[in-house]
Amino acid sequence: MKLYRGIIIFLCLFSLLPNANYAQDLPALRHVNAGVYISPPFVMKDEAGLYTGMAIDIWNSVEKEVGLRSTYTEFHTWNGLIQALANGDIDVGISNISVTYGRAEILKYSFPWYDSGLRIMVKTEGNRSIWNELKRNGHLYTYAGIAIAIILLTIILTIIHRKRDPEFPRSWVDGLAESLYRLILAIKTGIVNNPSYNWIGKVLAVTWMLFGIGLVAYVTSSITSSMTAVTLTHDIHSISDLPGKTVGVLSNGLAEKYLNDRGIRTIPYETVDELTQALAADSVEAVVDDAPVLEYWNFNHPEQRMKVVGNIFHDDKYAFGGSKSRSGLMDSISVELVKMFDLGKTAEIRNKYFGNIH
Repeated sequence: MKLYRGIIIFLCLFSLLPNANYAQDLPALRHVNAGVYISPPFVMKDEAGLYTGMAIDIWNSVEKEVGLRSTYTEFHTWNGLIQALANGDIDVGISNISVTYGRAEILKYSFPWYDSGLRIMVKTEGNRSIWNELKRNGHLYTYAGIAIAIILLTIILTIIHRKRDPEFPRSWVDGLAESLYRLILAIKTGIVNNPSYNWIGKVLAVTWMLFGIGLVAYVTSSITSSMTAVTLTHDIHSISDLPGKTVGVLSNGLAEKYLNDRGIRTIPYETVDELTQALAADSVEAVVDDAPVLEYWNFNHPEQRMKVVGNIFHDDKYAFGGSKSRSGLMDSISVELVKMFDLGKTAEIRNKYFGNIH
């Protein structure tokens, strides 16, 4: 009886063991070191520290189907991510990585999963006025200095007139007004002779006339140049309007090389936030970056009073980048991306972030 009971218990325990054939059918999860670069809406980071975005959603689907398990490393610059891939420090890069010939020499690209291109963003007209342009160029401080000089000259001439001209108003208010009037009249007519002037007064009057001529020329030229700058800035609508302008770009990004090859002056920044801050501060006259990145940023920051202008130029494609040493892995990823594209899954994920009309 005891032997029979032992056999029953053994058979029950044996039935609970995993089936050997089933265990062999389970895909082994391959570990990959994935690098990410924050670039909304393709890669973002929520309050819990989890990565989200279109590129992450696509990667999660690929990861599940191919049988991968990722460990993420965040990079704060494009150059850092690309160099890590080229050096083999990470296996795959997850972000909106543009496909370029230069990068293709050092990376292994996956099948492209997004069509993109470059666009331009400028400040709206409400932020760029003649007053702000005069202030930015320091003309307002010069105007303040000129106003102080006028006040001092008016006081000096009033004192001289009160001593030398018995018919000059005795009231200080009337006297200052009369002196100011004579100064402005000297600018307008060029007449500086006055019977009450001694040599000191005449020298001061001539000095003022010369000063006034220069003053009128300076004020006229500064206002004209500021109006021209504002007008030209507002006339940025396409790539053809950028020559002669200072343009902000991401360091080592596609826009930097594209614009530099065409002789357009650029200032590189490390992040999109730095780009937009430079535009807000008038450190640059426009910024150029990937169209969906600028469009998404502009949509989520309406208070910044900026706008994306012109059509997309220099079309490019986004893909995942891989280390040259992981060609087999990238081929598997590409196969799954093609499958997702054919089944419409990529379009579904895209529409989640950009809508059906994008």
